[in-house]
Amino acid sequence: MSSIIPAARKQFVAMCAAVLPDDTFIWFGKRLAMYSSPLMLQIYGWTAEQEPAELAPNLRREEIFDLHCCLSSFRGDQDFDAREAEVMANWSLITTAVGNNATLNQTVRWAQITQYEFIPDVDSKGMSIGSLEFTLGCVQRIESMS
Repeated sequence: MSSIIPAARKQFVAMCAAVLPDDTFIWFGKRLAMYSSPLMLQIYGWTAEQEPAELAPNLRREEIFDLHCCLSSFRGDQDFDAREAEVMANWSLITTAVGNNATLNQTVRWAQITQYEFIPDVDSKGMSIGSLEFTLGCVQRIESMS
């Protein structure tokens, strides 16, 4: 196996879909320029590195990677406090789910939120947007020859 990242990302998306409200738009791909839903979770890429873990007959590598995500609230009003409150309430659902299943259904050795930043913003019409950009950091030992 060359990388566990695609499987881990799919497990993370499934976990988020299970805990976030049904009308949440979940997107994997290039960062969207428009808001498609009042509550939106974007996974817009990842960064990774591998390093030797075991130099035995079964060569293994340690894969360390970050999924780059953004949880956004957009309601078309000017209530920044409400945008922040909505994002934080739903982000709490994500962090609790990760905390209770830090192996992403045994896809990785561990996963945790490693950094996050809340950004209040306005669209071109002056309507409020609250975005919480965060990184899900993961580690997994992989066999490099299978």
